[in-house]
Amino acid sequence: TLAQAAGSVCGGGPNGYVSSWRATDNALEGVAALHNDGLLVLDEMSQVDADSAFEVAYLLANGKAKSRMSRDAALRATPAWRVLFLSTGEIGLADKLRESKRNRRPMAGQDVRVIDLAADAGAQLGVFETLHDFERAQELADHIKSAAAAHYGHALRAFLDALVRDPQAIVRAREFIAGFVAEVVPSEADGQVRRVARRFAVVAAAGELACEFGVVPWPEGEAMKAAAMLFCEWLAARGGIEAAEIAAGLAAVRQFIELHGTSRFAPEGDPERVVQRRAGFSKRVEGGFSYYVFPEVWRDEVLPGQDAGRIARELGRRGMMKMGAD
Repeated sequence: TLAQAAGSVCGGGPNGYVSSWRATDNALEGVAALHNDGLLVLDEMSQVDADSAFEVAYLLANGKAKSRMSRDAALRATPAWRVLFLSTGEIGLADKLRESKRNRRPMAGQDVRVIDLAADAGAQLGVFETLHDFERAQELADHIKSAAAAHYGHALRAFLDALVRDPQAIVRAREFIAGFVAEVVPSEADGQVRRVARRFAVVAAAGELACEFGVVPWPEGEAMKAAAMLFCEWLAARGGIEAAEIAAGLAAVRQFIELHGTSRFAPEGDPERVVQRRAGFSKRVEGGFSYYVFPEVWRDEVLPGQDAGRIARELGRRGMMKMGAD
C-alpha cells in the first residue's frame, strides 16, 4: 500500500507505478534507466535471486549499467540513471543475501545504498500511526489503494512547477539538508552514517518545500519530524555510528568465539586434551577467558574477506584485545 501511495506522487494508473524485483539484472538496468531522475518502486524483494540482489544493490544506487561489448568488439553505449528507489519485502537485504549458496554478508557499501526500515509505525496499527476516521487499518489501506489508482502524477507536476518558479527554493533546500544532518548525526559518526542521513534529509527537504508550495496539506515541520524519526530508527537498528566494516568485523569475532570457544581453542593447563582443527589457545582469567588466535586463522576464518588488521586495532582501542609493541 505504501509503495502504491509513493508511486502515485510521480505517476501510475489502475495498475500502479510499482515494478517487480522479479527480473534479471539486465532487465532491471532497463527499468532503472526508464525511471531516470524519478522514483523507482520495486515490490517484494523475496522474489529476486539472492546473488542478483547482491549485484542490484550496487547497480541501482551507482546509476550505471555494466559495460558491454557489441558483436564487432566495440564498446556499447552504457545506460546511466539517477533515481531514488523504494523497495518492499518481508525480509531485508541482509536476510536475503544469507539465502545465497555463498552465505553472503552485506557489504558496507550496500548498507548505505539499501536502507532497511521496519514497516511498523509502533502504534499497533501496522504502518499507520492513526486510522483517521476508519475503524480498521485494512479499511484505510484499501482507501489509499483506491485513491492512488484514481489520482496519480498530480503532486510531482505541481511541485516541479512551483520549484522552477522559485529558484531560491534550491538554496533553502540545501541549507535545510545541512541543518538536518547536523541535528540528527552525532559529531563523531562515520561518513557512512552521514551519507544515509543526507538521503533522509533530501526527502525531508522535499516534503517541507511541498508544504510551503501548498502541494500537500501537512503542517510545517511534519516532513522533517518523520524523516528524523525514521533515521533514528535506522541508526538504532544499525547498532552504532562507526563504519559498517568495523561493526561487521566485531560481530564476526564475537560469533567465532561463541561458536568455537570451547571446541577449537586448546585450554591452558590441559595438555592431554585433543583439539580438532585448533584455532588457538584459551586461558581462564578473572571474569572469563582470554583467547589466543593463530594469525592465519584470524585472517582466513575469523575475518575472511575483511581488513583483519583494522579490526584488530579497533579491538585494541576498545580494550578488547591486548596489543603488543608492533
